[in-house]
Amino acid sequence: MMSGNVVIEPRSDVMYVVTEYGMVNLKGKSVADRAKAMISIAHPEYRQQLEREARENRLMPRHYF
Repeated sequence: MMSGNVVIEPRSDVMYVVTEYGMVNLKGKSVADRAKAMISIAHPEYRQQLEREARENRLMPRHYF
């Protein structure tokens, strides 16, 4: 792979995401459920900020969490 190339994967093709903070299965989840799951495996220091930004960008309803 050449430096600077971008790899794009449709969200419908992504099933598992793994970080040092956990693993989630995204298959069949709504956008809001996917955002919540991804935030749950982010670095704990950034989770609150990610939740706020997800709401601001209308990825999930304000009352969702």
